[in-house]
Amino acid sequence: MGNGTSILDIFPVIMCGGAGTRLWPASRPNRPKQFLPLVGAQTLFQATVARCLALPFVSRLVIVAGAGHGPLIARDLHRLAQSNAKALPDIEILLEPEGRDSAPAIAAATASIARTHPDGIAAIMASDHHLPDTTAFAQIIAQAAQAAKPTGANQHGKIVTMGIVPTKPTSAYGYIRPGAPTTNDHSGPDAPACAVAAFVEKPDLQTAKRYIREGYLWNSGNFVFAAHTMVRALQTHTPEIMACAVEALETSTPTPYGQRLGDAFRAAPKISIDYAVMEKTDAAAVIPANLPWSDLGAWDAVHGAHDHDDHANAVSGDVFIHDTAHSMISAAPGVTVAAVGVSNLSIIADADSVLVCDLEKAQSVKGVVDGLKKAKHRSIDCAEPASLSGVSASLWRWLTVSALPLWASLGTDHQGWGFYELLSQAAAPERVNRRMRVQARQAYVFGRAANLGWLGNGLGLTAHGLAGLDTYYQQPDGLYRALVANDGTIIDDRVLVYDQAFALLALSVAATADPQAEEKALALLDRLETHAGHPAGGFREAAGEPFQSNPHMHLFEASLAWLEVGKDARWHDFAEALASLALTKLIDRTGSFIREFYHADWSPKVGSQGGVIDTGHQFEWAWLLQRWAKISADQAVLSAAHRLYAAGGRGIDRARNVAIDQLTDGFERITGRARLWPQTERLKAALALGEACMGAENELAQQRRYFGDALQAAQSLQRYLNTPIVGLWWDKNNEDDQFTDEPASGSTFYHLIEAIAQLRETAARL
Repeated sequence: MGNGTSILDIFPVIMCGGAGTRLWPASRPNRPKQFLPLVGAQTLFQATVARCLALPFVSRLVIVAGAGHGPLIARDLHRLAQSNAKALPDIEILLEPEGRDSAPAIAAATASIARTHPDGIAAIMASDHHLPDTTAFAQIIAQAAQAAKPTGANQHGKIVTMGIVPTKPTSAYGYIRPGAPTTNDHSGPDAPACAVAAFVEKPDLQTAKRYIREGYLWNSGNFVFAAHTMVRALQTHTPEIMACAVEALETSTPTPYGQRLGDAFRAAPKISIDYAVMEKTDAAAVIPANLPWSDLGAWDAVHGAHDHDDHANAVSGDVFIHDTAHSMISAAPGVTVAAVGVSNLSIIADADSVLVCDLEKAQSVKGVVDGLKKAKHRSIDCAEPASLSGVSASLWRWLTVSALPLWASLGTDHQGWGFYELLSQAAAPERVNRRMRVQARQAYVFGRAANLGWLGNGLGLTAHGLAGLDTYYQQPDGLYRALVANDGTIIDDRVLVYDQAFALLALSVAATADPQAEEKALALLDRLETHAGHPAGGFREAAGEPFQSNPHMHLFEASLAWLEVGKDARWHDFAEALASLALTKLIDRTGSFIREFYHADWSPKVGSQGGVIDTGHQFEWAWLLQRWAKISADQAVLSAAHRLYAAGGRGIDRARNVAIDQLTDGFERITGRARLWPQTERLKAALALGEACMGAENELAQQRRYFGDALQAAQSLQRYLNTPIVGLWWDKNNEDDQFTDEPASGSTFYHLIEAIAQLRETAARL
């Protein structure tokens, strides 16, 4: 470290607060700028962690962030660990239940460090700054750490901030007026620490020019101090902040993404560390740092930090330019931007919003965002902090305003029969063969939408779909064949149990308009039992493995739907028989999970041929069994649902915040791919089981965990819906966290509407 000084324990503290409003539309509350790759391939947060790896003597990395950003942190850390040869240090993540500015966040981090290392040196750094010279930054932090170290003459040490030597006058930053050198001689001769004579607010341009002439420094917002030094300063100047931080730490609870600070944190005064401590303490010091730095506060700053072409343009994404100069142009995935004959512009195209502004007016974007916030415009992600009610409103709007009208118009074959299987990402129908299950599912979707209050012609579309089923799929015995060509030609005449389950489900939503729907459904059930009933219980499937859990799950779902609208007692008996099959035969007694494949006596198939666990099916069964537990008042059924949910949780990729497709029966990953539908089932199950805990005081913590999981699942689901045309979706998220560019499958709509319905129902009860 130089100067012959002793080794220090350094605790980098990465502050992940801030919304980056001037970087709209790329930066939003649910994906603030620190989690965006604004300059280079890494996100700003990843680059900050990488800088920490270059620091000497790092004992532990502390990250302070909003509770809603836990999945983004996990994703970035996972990617960094995979790409970095140097192992990450121990990491502590503190999640704020509510943003309270920098002073409470620093207080919580400092209190945590002080519990084990009161003499440890905390290095506070923002997660959203651009500091390309990692070596120079590490040297400055090392010098600041020596200046902050308590000595005999200075028992409490200094609180050292890093002051950037300005490169130009600007009104974008606050300034520091350095005073006399401090008495602590450990900071080194290259950058001696000076007392802080004054902190000053962002000046106008003329004042900024004077400040530079007088030797002022930019206030970078990076601080270095001994933990007990900051604890003492906070207790002296703002004791209420320290008290709230300590209580929040003591009452923190574990989550999959870190420790969630207790609700005492919400009571802390909302104030920056500059106002709370730095402007009041006599321990403030500053070290001049002559190195490239930017807080990337607006698009002009991003342009300045970016690589340029020969005409000073900085471009990102699918961008084509001609006769264009000195511009910042960015296109989100799936969006193309072309610029001709322009200069000095910022053109930022996101999936749903476009910003065009003069680069010299980039600071004024905040005013636009403030106006959009006032109007509660959808492009601002107004539901901040994230909440189940906020996400529910957003998804309901997506469903009713975009998805249902789009699929009702372009996804329906109005000139022929039924529904198209696929819509391209340009919303064009793909004329492929039509599976019976998709026809039934889509008929269900529109009837379910009508029953939920959608004002479109939902029941009319259900009737349209059922008419197509009866005309093109129904066989003389009343059962339905599997596959028909787009022109109506029969391709696969097999009768699948799985498909009949969805015919029963579709008929359940038709019951409100068709008095004969229940009679038709019961007749179909009779035929199915005769055709495919199995002596050992359940049914034998006609495709693939003969004894599968999946068709029974959907029959169970259909029986529960009929229990809500039907009159015949047989639906209860049918549901009870299927629940009993699951509880006594399908659920593994040791691992509490349901496999996909079984022998004829319903003993499990194991090994490479049978030991497959679908993560989404664990959640789906849990959701169904929770519903049956409410009807049967059987606590054992509810306990089984909780255990199945836990089994599904073994398939969550926390770094990407997704439920992956499949595991072995030893809970080893078969594939890292994560399709859309398991995300919906994770959401439904978490919501339903969270509701099951409501009202029981001893289950409050479990309820919070379930609803926290539901929020994470809902936020994951929203990523799949971020398509160029609103109302479509991506189906597959691959191991590199990229979505496969392919048409949207109508088969998935059934999963989506049921998840959104459950979310809306639960949010209304909270």
